[in-house]
Amino acid sequence: MLTEYKDVFLEELEEQLQVMDDCILELEREGGRAEIVQNLFRAAHTLKGSSAAMGFEEMKRLTHQMEHLLDQVRSGAKEVTTAMADLLFKALDTLKLMKSDIEQQDHCTVSIGVILQELEAFAVEKPELEPSLQKKAEDALDQGLSVYWLSISLAPDCVIQGARAYVIRTFLEEWGEVMEMSPDPDELGDELVKDLRLSILYAGSQEQQELQAALEGLVDVAAAAVKPYQPEESGKNRAREDLPEEPHSQLLEPAGTAEELKREEPPSADKAKTATVRVSVERLDHLMNLVGELVIDQTRIHQIERRQRALLRDESVGDLGHVSDHLTRIISELQDSVMKARMLPIEQLFNRFPRMIRDLSRHLGKEVDLVMEGKDTELDRTLIEEIADPLIHLLRNAVDHGLEEPERRARAGKPEQGTLTIRAAHEDNQVVICVEDDGAGIDPEQVKASALRKGIIQPEEAAAMTDKEAVELIFRPGFSTAQAVSDISGRGVGMDIVRSHIEKLNGLIDIRTRLGEGTIFKIRLPLTLAIITGLMVKTSGQTLIVPMSNIVEIVRVTGKDVENVRGRPVLVFREQVLPVVGITNLSVQTLQQSGRPVPVLIVGYAEKRLALAVDELIGNQEIVVKSLGSYVGKVEGIAGATILGDGRVALILEIAALFNQAGGFRY
Repeated sequence: MLTEYKDVFLEELEEQLQVMDDCILELEREGGRAEIVQNLFRAAHTLKGSSAAMGFEEMKRLTHQMEHLLDQVRSGAKEVTTAMADLLFKALDTLKLMKSDIEQQDHCTVSIGVILQELEAFAVEKPELEPSLQKKAEDALDQGLSVYWLSISLAPDCVIQGARAYVIRTFLEEWGEVMEMSPDPDELGDELVKDLRLSILYAGSQEQQELQAALEGLVDVAAAAVKPYQPEESGKNRAREDLPEEPHSQLLEPAGTAEELKREEPPSADKAKTATVRVSVERLDHLMNLVGELVIDQTRIHQIERRQRALLRDESVGDLGHVSDHLTRIISELQDSVMKARMLPIEQLFNRFPRMIRDLSRHLGKEVDLVMEGKDTELDRTLIEEIADPLIHLLRNAVDHGLEEPERRARAGKPEQGTLTIRAAHEDNQVVICVEDDGAGIDPEQVKASALRKGIIQPEEAAAMTDKEAVELIFRPGFSTAQAVSDISGRGVGMDIVRSHIEKLNGLIDIRTRLGEGTIFKIRLPLTLAIITGLMVKTSGQTLIVPMSNIVEIVRVTGKDVENVRGRPVLVFREQVLPVVGITNLSVQTLQQSGRPVPVLIVGYAEKRLALAVDELIGNQEIVVKSLGSYVGKVEGIAGATILGDGRVALILEIAALFNQAGGFRY
């Protein structure tokens, strides 16, 4: 196998499989629109050529059979049905399994026998015979003869097609009986017919393989197929059976033949051509790491320049300042460029969802219209990979629990088809992703009742809860309102995993719901996890980083402003009672005992707020996020680390852990 081209082949395979996924969905929704059929045909044709070139014979056979079925749709011989879409999806799923095999072990182990038979059976066009001819074929079967449909393709260089067709008919009549032949040899004139195929109904005593071998041995026969006649066959068209590929076909085929290309619309002249180049993810990650090191060094140079300026009144110090400022601008632009190179449209994630929703809705007997907005919104590729599972879970829950059955929607005065919307947009240097349905909404009383049954909350806690707090119980571990366990609704786990996963990405998830009208899940994510803006603070002699995205406000308060409620320190701020927390208890005690104003950070998590006591504010700067590594592992409350300008390591706070520290405080 051409292993050196494997990566290129897999990239093309991934692209073409996605094209096929999208096209089959459109084909099912819009019928056999020529443009969609042509795009799907070309994708199958491209894969057939590239898989043949790479030596993946099974993939070539499967895509060839798909291509044959699509050619019948394209020519009008077959109409698009739900059954056809199901079959094409089944073939597509088989191709995806084959792709996984190639990635893991360089060869395919997936069996394609069953799907090939189903495609072949579906592709056979069932001719409608006149009653007299049908009776004649059935009489031949009763006499013990074999009746076959023969499909014979004449070679492209055959210049006397009528004479050759006559010779073939004469040959068959010496062996048995030709009951029907189309086109009739006598009707073929001198004008050559491109890709001429003869369709023949034949009765004889020969075995199928013997007859096919004899036909393939005839002069000017490029390919032949022999299929047994079935008495119940009916239809409107003559059989054009699946033919073996011509012996002169090459391994590397063009995207389409000249005739196929003529059928396509010419490219628009006003479409701008953009030159692109594929770069491996590893190279981008390495480049990002180098930029991170530059950011650290630039910070160190800036600190050195400030120290020198305080100690010396030398002209060289001014030059160092100019160089430092210039480096800051250059590194900032370089950082932006590398960040943009790592960005990908969220469309490639959204493209996975239509097929999933289609299968789910059919399985559950619901009608769902999936609307996707903001597909061109760009997000760091790492975040796209990480956010996929939480979004899939939210969408599955929306279809299973959120949207009602068509009958129930009709009784409620709603359209029988539910609408599920997923949208993405940039907002305040963040990416906001919303998953919205127009279903039944979430009943807070039902949620509280389920949580009480499971022992997640106590009765006194339930009585004091607002509706919003009750709805947020769905994020508690072990919570579920499902009446029965299924492969869709799960086993009482999931939404807590969704929230914890998003929090690990320094993101937030919020929920809004109205009973009878629907539910919206809103997710906020940083544009990247690699470099963030952080505020450096000092507490108990330790320098820490607080992500600026979580800081709502910075205030200065004295010990008199801090009160105790139920033994917990709180701060009354803008008509809100906020719990006061610190990295250590010493920070809180220092605040309570302070007679002079000290800095307090008001940090936010979704709609919640708390006050973080610190000893000193150092300043904000660009922070290169570094992992703590497998040796240290995950540390509660720490999201990562960074290297400061003086070479020391500072830990980055995980804001969600502060709210956990606040415990059962009711915000």
